[in-house]
Amino acid sequence: MIYTDNWAFMHIPKTAGVNFKQRVPKELIKVVFHYPKDTKVRLSLWWHQPISYQIKHNPNLSNIQWLTIIRHPADRLLSFYFFIKRRLLQFGMPDWNITFEDYIKNNGLKFFYENGLNGFNRWPQFALEGGVWKPDNSQCYWVFESNNDNVLTFRMEDQLEELEDYVGFSFTDTKHNSTIHDLWETYYTDEMREIVYERYKEDFENFGYEIR
Repeated sequence: MIYTDNWAFMHIPKTAGVNFKQRVPKELIKVVFHYPKDTKVRLSLWWHQPISYQIKHNPNLSNIQWLTIIRHPADRLLSFYFFIKRRLLQFGMPDWNITFEDYIKNNGLKFFYENGLNGFNRWPQFALEGGVWKPDNSQCYWVFESNNDNVLTFRMEDQLEELEDYVGFSFTDTKHNSTIHDLWETYYTDEMREIVYERYKEDFENFGYEIR
């Protein structure tokens, strides 16, 4: 999470938030980084906490303008799948032995939260440390859970230039932490698309996305 005197950015997982946050200190001279120092939550575990959590630990953010990037649910799920597999490789752990089709049909992100992978599950400790988000949460969870009307959303597909105009600097010319894969449409069958639509229907309806 990162904020200035004028706005605060909420990072929904797998929506190009790392790329945005890494550009802020390079583009703006006066910027404040915030994390809840009065908790035992490790830095890597609070990054995606929702607005209510951030305000709880920093009440000064209650009236600030919040910004966040959203992404087509099917594309976001694909990026999450490849991200997890990449992180397993980086940490020298066995590959996630699941096909993308099974990951979609069996709600792989929910399984990931409830069971962990390869005998390791960090999520119970995350919850004990105050973590409240889950990887299978809809994007609506982050945008609406605090009942805060002061949230501007920008679609990753066609509104990032509007976000650049709002914050006053460019960031789409870099791709920090991006997951490399083909166009998401090529990975989905009609059945898989329908599953994603039913599972994340509120995202489709609130953010103007179509099954395609």
